[in-house]
This record gives sequence, structure tokens and C-alpha cells, in this order.
Amino acid sequence: MKYLLAAWLILATLAGCGEFHRKIQAQKDFFLPIVIPDGFPEAPPIGMENIQRLNRNIANFSHRVPADISLRQSLEPPEGEFFREDGLRWSPSDWEKIRKVTVTISPTPVRFVRRASLYRMPTLEKVYLKPGWREFNMNQETAVNLGSLGKILAETGDWAYVETSFYTAWTRKENLATNPADVSEAFLVLVAPGFFHPRTGFLSMGTKLEILPDNPSRANAKNGIWVKIPRHGVRGQETQQEFLLEEAYIGRYWQRGYIPLTRKNFLVQLYRYSGFLYGWGDDFEGVDCSSLIRNVFLVFGLELPRNSEDQRLRHIHPGQYRDLSDMGRDEKLRFLQTVTPGTLLFRKNHVMVFTGWHRNADGKAVPGIFHTFTYLYIPDGDSHFGGGDSHMPTLKRIPNFRARHTSVFLPYKNGKPYLDELDGALDMFSLLR
Repeated sequence: MKYLLAAWLILATLAGCGEFHRKIQAQKDFFLPIVIPDGFPEAPPIGMENIQRLNRNIANFSHRVPADISLRQSLEPPEGEFFREDGLRWSPSDWEKIRKVTVTISPTPVRFVRRASLYRMPTLEKVYLKPGWREFNMNQETAVNLGSLGKILAETGDWAYVETSFYTAWTRKENLATNPADVSEAFLVLVAPGFFHPRTGFLSMGTKLEILPDNPSRANAKNGIWVKIPRHGVRGQETQQEFLLEEAYIGRYWQRGYIPLTRKNFLVQLYRYSGFLYGWGDDFEGVDCSSLIRNVFLVFGLELPRNSEDQRLRHIHPGQYRDLSDMGRDEKLRFLQTVTPGTLLFRKNHVMVFTGWHRNADGKAVPGIFHTFTYLYIPDGDSHFGGGDSHMPTLKRIPNFRARHTSVFLPYKNGKPYLDELDGALDMFSLLR
């Protein structure tokens, strides 16, 4: 028996070594270094008036579905088969209770007092497409930053159906404060991927904290910046809590006001997410592909839609969007030779940022993309993608769940490189000029 155990341990160790080798090989073949490309023309920063104009167009687009229709849809069980955390089939056992909804006669203005999740349905119950698929709670929609404004459109129990500037869904009432106060124009913006402070909890990139005016009564002002954060007051109304944000956090995590929007600044902020945790719908204090893009643009004052398909902005600026769906591989490579770093690239339900052409481990120039994704699907053998090679090798699935800088030859789960899957491109910078 002990010999069988020893043999099993040896085989398990060898299998682990093989898995480790595959991961290292995948990094060599498909991962790229973090480098700000040189040589592309850098125009002056984009004016705030152009950014605000696009923000208004996006807000109108985001609320194109009438509130009564979206509310009714949120109260219907999702179509298809879903599973609970215990692996059994999911059924809306308490749906009758959930459906007792009071629609607000006039929307109630609110402010979020913490980073909070928005849900498809007014319940914390999690639903999954497959048993054990706990990384992908289909009830989780997105997260809203501390300090964000919204309007309550309907209520049921401890839940509120809230319209924000970019999304409408359910959240717990404990995340909201009514009668939001006016804010000053002086603020700090979070430029790090994430930040935790006992006074604020976890915050995402793009969160803003209002700066308090100078006041002799506030001691230690030279050791940091006094800010205020929204809190619940009497009957749920908003009050403000003041605290000193230490000097050590300024510059590294927080900046005064928005950062000027240039391609270089955008890439610098984007790369700060390198290795950051993946989270479906911003779950687990992480980011998915579209919230990564949205959060980066927030530090410049631009509020993109939440979902990747909406971030194409095809219906807002159809003349700026480039359809790549009919291009072959070689044509797409030629197209990428004309694209400026910072351009958004798309495939179905996924968004990436084109980062320019980079040298891989073999010294070959390849197009780079920065994105967050769940799994690596790497060749389980000696065959590799590249050039006009159409061979589809056997793939090994390795967990990633991080934001990475990769080449466009990274294999997708269908065996094809991401290059083949590209179906759209949008240069936000040209659009904003």
C-alpha cells in the first residue's frame, strides 16, 4: 500500500510540474511586458467640454429602455436552467414575496454611501449557469462607486430599484442615503485599481472624494487632505463624515481632480491593473473586461456604458466604429498596423485595449492587447499559433482570473486566437476630438 501511495505522490508531483511548465510556457508565448510604446503622435489633452458632451449622449443611450419595462423584466425569473451554490437546480422559491413591489410616484434622489453591488433581481440568492461555477453569479450585474448619485424608481422590502448614470438595477437600501447634498467642485479621484481604508471600505478606480475647504479648526491639515464621505443620517437621509486622508496616500493612490486625457496617460492608468483580480460584474472586489475599461476612463471624467457591447458606441457614433467581422486574419493584421495604441478592440461580449506592436519572447513583433479574462487556453503540445498557421492544437485550460498584457495570438476557448475573433474597433480619442 505504501508503494502505491509513493507512486501516486510521484505522479501527482510530475503532473504539478507539467502544469507549472505549461503556465511558464504560456507566459513566454503569449504574455507581453508592460511597456508604454514610443513613436505614436501625442495630441494635446482632450478638453473637458468634449468629454462632458459624450457623457450626456451616453447617459441618454443608457436609459433608452423605459423604466417600467426594465422593472418588469427584473421581476421575472431568468429564462433557462440555473443552479444554486449547492449544485442543485435553482428555483425562485420566494418569488411571490419579491413581486410585492411599490413603484415610486416620483423618483427619489439618493447617493451611494459605499461601493455597492447592483443585482438583476431583488435577492442575494446566487444563480449559476453551471453547477460549481461560483465565479459567475448571474444575479450580479455591476458595482457602483461610493458617492455616486441615483434615483429610486421602485421598492420591495429592503431593496430599491435604482437608476444610476450608467445602469439600472436592484441594490440594498442600506447602500443608499436620501436627500443628497450638493458637492463642491474640489475633489480627489482614485487612480489606483483598488483602495481600502477603515473609513471608506474598499473603493474602485475612479471613485471621487469631495475635498473640504480649508478651515483653521481642522488640525493636522498639513499631514494630508481633509475630505468627506456620505453617510446615513436620521431616517436614511444623507449626512457627511469628515476625515483626514493621510499624505502618504496622495499622489500614489489619489490625485486632485481628473487626470488630463491623453493616450499615454490612459495607457499608464490601464497598466496599473496588471495582475489585478478578475470579478464577474465587479464581484469579489475585482473587475471584468468592461468594468476595467470603464474604471480607467473614470479617472479622466468619461463615463462609458457598463457592458462591452454598449461600449462599442455604434448607435451613438456609428461613423467612428469600425466593423471587422468580415476581415480575415491577414487583413486584420494589416488593419492593426494602422491602429494607434489606446484603441478599443472587441469580440462578442468582450472588450480589449490595443497597446501597439511589441516584441515577444522570440523577438517577433506582435500586436498587443490588455484585458482581463478568466482562463488561458494554451496548446497542450508543441504546436503554436502564429502567422497564417491554421492548425488547431489540443488546448489545456489554465485558470487566469487576472488582467494581463497578451498578444492577439492568445488562444480562445474555441481554439482560435483572439485575432480571429476580433469583430470591431473604436478609437475613443479620435471620437472625442
